[in-house]
Amino acid sequence: MTLTAAATMPSLTAGQYFAIRDHSVAVNNGLYKESGGTPTTSSITATKVSGSNPSASASEAVTFLGSSADAPNIFYDTAARHVYLLEQNGLGFEGVLGQTVYSKMMIDWKDDAVLVATAPFPMLCIDAFAGKYLIGQDASGNNNGWSWKDTATPATIRTRKLLRNMGWSELNASGITLATYAGIKTLGTFEDSTPGTGDRAYYQFGTDTTVDDTVNFDFTGPVNEAIKCFEEIGNPPTCTFATSSTITRAS
Repeated sequence: MTLTAAATMPSLTAGQYFAIRDHSVAVNNGLYKESGGTPTTSSITATKVSGSNPSASASEAVTFLGSSADAPNIFYDTAARHVYLLEQNGLGFEGVLGQTVYSKMMIDWKDDAVLVATAPFPMLCIDAFAGKYLIGQDASGNNNGWSWKDTATPATIRTRKLLRNMGWSELNASGITLATYAGIKTLGTFEDSTPGTGDRAYYQFGTDTTVDDTVNFDFTGPVNEAIKCFEEIGNPPTCTFATSSTITRAS
């Protein structure tokens, strides 16, 4: 998709994420990633990241969120109720503290009239020091279905893997726990902590030492990473206990 204007669009860098609001065609609003490589203030080639593909439309005024001087690190898809963490403008594999994300949400829901008007607050902080949170429920206990968003295409977004010092449960709009992530953190140093090539820790579910079912953490060096330890399968649950030692599920 190519956006054109009379040199009135913000200056962007190649590959930058940005968002559009206030277009009369709802599908044209959302998160985009610059994909042409040479954006200008009059022409931007971009790929839609959130929601459905955009629709060709006549010229009209829209609101841009993001520029080369102020590239966003977080995007809220209020229609789908997804939170995206965006690796740009200083946010990378080192990640971000869960409490920092929560505090950012608090500021955004105080200052951004659009968020206040269109969506409930996404999270509940149970214990900031212990890193315990719920996403999909606000501080009043109202369930709303917000969740983190990860994507492989058209852009690689790994929101859950960027959260540090944090464990959480993900609740749907009915209050059912869809998944739980434990925040795993190691103590001490690693012999080789080089990012990308250093020593990599692993984990294992269960205690059967005769089976190599270990799983590597995503990042090398000392661990501060969330691991899924529970997931709701099926709605309603579809597990069948076929025998005393066998569990099957329909999907």
